[in-house]
Amino acid sequence: MKLMQVLLSQPQKELVKRIKNIGITCNLHSKQQVTEELTNFLLDSERVEENWGALGEIERDLLLHMCYSPSIMAVSPYELHTYLKREDRDSFQIVLESLMDKGWIYQDDANSLILPQELREYIHQIYINGWIEHSIYIPLKDELSYDIIQDLFEMMDFIDSKKIPLTKNQTIYKKDLTNILQLLSKKEELPTEQWRFGYGRHYNVYPDYFSLLYDFSYDQGWLEEGESLLTTKNWETGQELHMNELLDRLLRFYIRLYRRPIPQLPFIIELFKRILSRGDAIEKCQLIERIKDFVDPYYYDKPPVIVEKRIINMLCYIHFLSSTEIDGCEYIFLHPRYQ
Repeated sequence: MKLMQVLLSQPQKELVKRIKNIGITCNLHSKQQVTEELTNFLLDSERVEENWGALGEIERDLLLHMCYSPSIMAVSPYELHTYLKREDRDSFQIVLESLMDKGWIYQDDANSLILPQELREYIHQIYINGWIEHSIYIPLKDELSYDIIQDLFEMMDFIDSKKIPLTKNQTIYKKDLTNILQLLSKKEELPTEQWRFGYGRHYNVYPDYFSLLYDFSYDQGWLEEGESLLTTKNWETGQELHMNELLDRLLRFYIRLYRRPIPQLPFIIELFKRILSRGDAIEKCQLIERIKDFVDPYYYDKPPVIVEKRIINMLCYIHFLSSTEIDGCEYIFLHPRYQ
């Protein structure tokens, strides 16, 4: 929604309040003049960059979350509140009112929050400029592999052909689990951490990649846990799904599963789409360093670990992101399927 449309939809008293807060002099009784003066002030490119630089850290974070929100029209205050780090949420209402007074954010009739299109584009350009020095261009590859789809079928075929007994906690015994892990393209060892907290159904005993595959299959209704682990009739239909449909389902499932421990995940994925477009790639360590500031710790997982292992690695597993090594450095880029 463009700024002029947003302003025209606002009550006169709200516009006058912003005019006074910003310090613009004009005829406060003329909505046309108030709207024109606000538009000219707020869309002055030099002033936008200056105003952005004057914002506090939480104010900028809030605007970035709106800028890269999957909902491009309006965001509910509740949703925006949950996107912020826990330590910043107590300041939410004060920061929101400050941004509204400064003319960045507006409310519609349903009390949803709007970031006008032009301001969204300015924020994106200012923010993306901060990434340019860390990015390189990587030409797209003609041949693409989708290891996770092959691994999914390998796992399900193994389970279908074997009667795999389960423990009292309905987990796979170590011997059978080791045999399955040896079939997969991502070589993983059994978890050895004393304390391992949850990004999945049996995450405390299953390694990361296998856990995602297992949880996805269980969620789709393809697996049944009892005394033994069995495939269900639903798997017959699952095998007929197109690869693109399986990949789309995997991404949606991953977001749904990991969004509880990482509420900022939808925002971060949308951010990746924008900063890694057109073949741009960023060194993994730089990506972790920048993204970790948006993420809360989760039990014993610290933000840098969460960004690397729970976000970047997982998104590479499900072919949303890809990685390559150049001159001894690992670079992350958007998988060609999403470019």
